[in-house]
Amino acid sequence: MHFVWELAPESQQDSEERSRVALELLKEIIKKVNIPKGQITCKIGIGPTKEEILSYASDIDADLILIGSHSPNSTSYLLGSTATSIVRHAKMTVLVAR
Repeated sequence: MHFVWELAPESQQDSEERSRVALELLKEIIKKVNIPKGQITCKIGIGPTKEEILSYASDIDADLILIGSHSPNSTSYLLGSTATSIVRHAKMTVLVAR
């Protein structure tokens, strides 16, 4: 099972440091979820969120993408822009949690 949390750096100038910090925070969150080490993978991506998620899902041959949605606006209707974009472009099933 793979879980991906979106933690995007504010700028690319210190993206290596931001990635390191984000990965540490992600590992702390995973400890609280209490999932065995062999059943979870941590990955931090730098780039457009949609592209990073879809690329990773393809790389691991995912059957399902589970994504949270928040802050919808008038152009994305019921979903946020990232969730909307992933739903439109994914080649596998997408489950959106609101």
